[in-house]
Amino acid sequence: MTHRFIRPLGTGLATIAAALGASLVAPAHADVAGNGMTLPGNTFQVGQTVHFSVKPTTSTTSTDYAVMDASGGVTTNDYARFSPDATGTVNLTWTPAFSGTHQVYLVQKTEVLPDGSGIPNPPSAAVFGPVTVQVTGTPSAPTVCEAKEACLTLHGTPQVGCPLTLDFIGYPDTIVAGWKAANSTFHGLGSGSAQPAYGPAHWPNGSTQNEIEFFDSNKMIGPDVWTDAATASVQWAPTTSGFHRIEGAIFLPPLVQPPSPGSTISAGTGQMWVPVAATGTNPCVS
Repeated sequence: MTHRFIRPLGTGLATIAAALGASLVAPAHADVAGNGMTLPGNTFQVGQTVHFSVKPTTSTTSTDYAVMDASGGVTTNDYARFSPDATGTVNLTWTPAFSGTHQVYLVQKTEVLPDGSGIPNPPSAAVFGPVTVQVTGTPSAPTVCEAKEACLTLHGTPQVGCPLTLDFIGYPDTIVAGWKAANSTFHGLGSGSAQPAYGPAHWPNGSTQNEIEFFDSNKMIGPDVWTDAATASVQWAPTTSGFHRIEGAIFLPPLVQPPSPGSTISAGTGQMWVPVAATGTNPCVS
């Protein structure tokens, strides 16, 4: 079964590689600042959330901002929507998912979709930042996550013809708990001690396995994976250069039968924009 959950991708990616190459500099230290934005502290670690604020001079409370993270050419964001409070201050968070040299910056969300996504603008379009910091910890390979739901990691050389590995891991307990909280009212299942028991979870054909899928933009990478576990890997050798939008998703068996809108439990990994080089640009490294 193919699930078309992928968020639309806007234009404006073509300049990201050039912008990154021109703007990556040696990491600064201790309260790193740039273009009206400051990341507090002098150490940054994978999984450690950084809290910071900016105060636009001309913004209104209806303006949304996105935190963008660019590292090694790969660009990610977490799709959170940050808006000014009553004082005009925007309070933000950034949680690096992998180590290396990172540029962190803010862009205005000029195209905000219902799921919170929008166009991934390059650092040259930053309204605050970028600031460049060094992140320590593991993993070191590009990783994109939806917090406590699912993560996707890319291994290899992003280049036409080079074999890449995409590793996926999901967290079903968290996904199920969130689904129950969001859907108990929708399905009329009541609350408290009167709430009926869920399950046993299964697909209409009786299968109790999880379904994991990988995507390059809106095209599936390989076949979907049916597994009793919440992890999967797929091999992928890109055939075209330029930016590719990579995602992964896990779909758990419905807890409510028969399936109805909202009953399938799923989680995606957000998006990772990967610049794929032309063939022969670099040696292929697994």
